[in-house]
Amino acid sequence: MFAHSNPKRVAIIGGGEGATLREVLKHRSLETVVMIEIDEMMVKESAKHLYPKWNGCGDFVGSTDSCFDDPRADVRYEDALAWFMNKFTDENVNDEEVVKEKFDVIIMDALDPEDTVAFADVLYQNDVFMKSIYNGLNDDGILIAQLGGSPVLVDPPEEVSADKNRASMRRQIVGLGYQSMHSYSEHNCGFEASWTYLVACKDAKCRSNWYKNPAQVDESIHRRILRSKSGKSLLEYFDGTTMASYHIPRRAVETVYCRQFNQPEECRFGTEGWSQRVLGTGDGQVAVVGQDDLAVTVSDDGEVESVVAKRDIPSLSYIESGEVLRIPAQVETMMNLYKDFHDYSPITNFIEKSGMSLEDMEQKGGMYISSGVQALVKNTDSESGANIGHMSTWVSLLKSQNNSTQAQCESSSGGAPEGAGTLRISPESPVMARKLPHFESAYLLSLRDIAKGEEIMKKPGH
Repeated sequence: MFAHSNPKRVAIIGGGEGATLREVLKHRSLETVVMIEIDEMMVKESAKHLYPKWNGCGDFVGSTDSCFDDPRADVRYEDALAWFMNKFTDENVNDEEVVKEKFDVIIMDALDPEDTVAFADVLYQNDVFMKSIYNGLNDDGILIAQLGGSPVLVDPPEEVSADKNRASMRRQIVGLGYQSMHSYSEHNCGFEASWTYLVACKDAKCRSNWYKNPAQVDESIHRRILRSKSGKSLLEYFDGTTMASYHIPRRAVETVYCRQFNQPEECRFGTEGWSQRVLGTGDGQVAVVGQDDLAVTVSDDGEVESVVAKRDIPSLSYIESGEVLRIPAQVETMMNLYKDFHDYSPITNFIEKSGMSLEDMEQKGGMYISSGVQALVKNTDSESGANIGHMSTWVSLLKSQNNSTQAQCESSSGGAPEGAGTLRISPESPVMARKLPHFESAYLLSLRDIAKGEEIMKKPGH
């Protein structure tokens, strides 16, 4: 729910015991939640025997004793598949009345994908139903689905295991054009094992919410979650630190993902190094640009003027880094203590030339800075002027062009770097999710061909 900035309309598919409804009702932004459960008897019995632990809202300021009676809850005893497929068809998806009934968040809380009953196959392998869910979401809408027990390292490929429905559903979701997908494991559910969930966003902007730091999430919790009559927090198992633990998928998720018979191309990053075949540009090895291939020009007063190429550099060449230095957070305090005994101007000059400041060090808890030539490269705000960047500028996890079942890598500036080829990466790639932190701060690449004598320029944030 916190992946959406302001969820007002929410739908729950299943959820007859009322626990999912209870969690949704904790959000003060909520105006309406439509819960569609085919088994009316299950809801009635849950209201009797699982109250208040599962479906009690009596501690919520402004709610009711039973979550099923909250005025924001619209509980319907219908077949959710038929309800969605009849309401959100391709033909009427843009009708004015239908648009008003679309949702910000849809939560699938029905059967587990690994259940062996026939209806599980109908639920998770029905492309018409999955398309109706996509149609039923607003442009910035989010689908949340529980996908059963989390994978372990020894699991076989999902498409030939008991998790075949999970694999089928993921393929359908990617094919529909969701722009950003995230899977995570949660072990506080009270089940015998950790459980896997999928968050699929129609708009890639939800990534800014998904990757918020713990302090930002805690602030969002304070603003959005209702107050309780008891004075206790209504969220017992979730806070900013918990959200941060969902950012990087578990190793087992990546391992099983890469066991697919049609192995995703990005799985080769860790086994074939920086080959052109991995980057989708050919069959050879990526060119390596060493520190000696770059020259630094200096003014008469000793100021760095530019960094230029000493030879022609092909597009997507790997630029070696120099030694990485750690600047501790307390560097300013340390220098102030000993300023009467030592000249620290070389250190301060180095930090400032790297585009940082002593204040940044204090706020960010220290910083790692490369001592290589590229640390002296100037930044540019020009889209066309930047000719080098970190690998995250080349690898785009967000593009799902033309509703393709896989995404083509493009740079964050809107076009594929010269020679980028046709490497295709799924919007839900645990390989890239696990490696993205490294790609955002390391692995500098030339984004196009750079001629001998040309100045090396980098765009801020690249």
